[in-house]
Amino acid sequence: MALYWPRQLLISQEPMFDFTPVSLSGPISGTSISDVVEGDSGFWRCTLADIPIRGEATVRAWRGLKAQLQGRGAPIVVPYCRSYQPLPVVSGAYDQVAHDDDALFDDDTGYVGATMLVTTDTALAKRATTANITIHYGDTIEPGHVFSFFERLYEVKSVSYSSEEFAEITFRPPLREAVISGDELNFSDPVCRMRLKDDRQMELPLKSGRLSVRTVEFVEDLSA
Repeated sequence: MALYWPRQLLISQEPMFDFTPVSLSGPISGTSISDVVEGDSGFWRCTLADIPIRGEATVRAWRGLKAQLQGRGAPIVVPYCRSYQPLPVVSGAYDQVAHDDDALFDDDTGYVGATMLVTTDTALAKRATTANITIHYGDTIEPGHVFSFFERLYEVKSVSYSSEEFAEITFRPPLREAVISGDELNFSDPVCRMRLKDDRQMELPLKSGRLSVRTVEFVEDLSA
């Protein structure tokens, strides 16, 4: 089972997700200009900056996660910052829901309900970059919004609505895996499977043995 970043406990004050495209350039000509060819691939980077480490709970969570990750050895699912996603303003939409016995998960979080439901209208082959979708409920999707499918993150490049319910979108990167008709695209709570940028990202120096503010960087896990 994949590890998940405990965002309710290790809270970044400045989260950043950025897609890094891969482009190719030729030799520089006599006019000092080089032709650049845009590739259709690329990968996601993530920085969770200014994470306050205060008290026993956050120190233990950090150290436990470090032990499980073993540097770059294990992948981890990192949630995307939900700000400015196409989510309707609904009071309590992200309220935490406990188990039947009122218990929460180990990181003190509960279940979270979806605020959007978007599905594909047709099957999509691996490396597809266009999809016809149905918006069952949710706000208007616009370029720059992101969604995930099976822990893979995608960014919307263009949207063409044929009605309030149906639209065609283009996105990047190309699909990492095939999608069947009716599969849900996760706009409510997108995630990305990643690995630490390097083996020392989870070091934890503590002031007076108790406090710290940490920043951790990830790159997309592109393994099958």
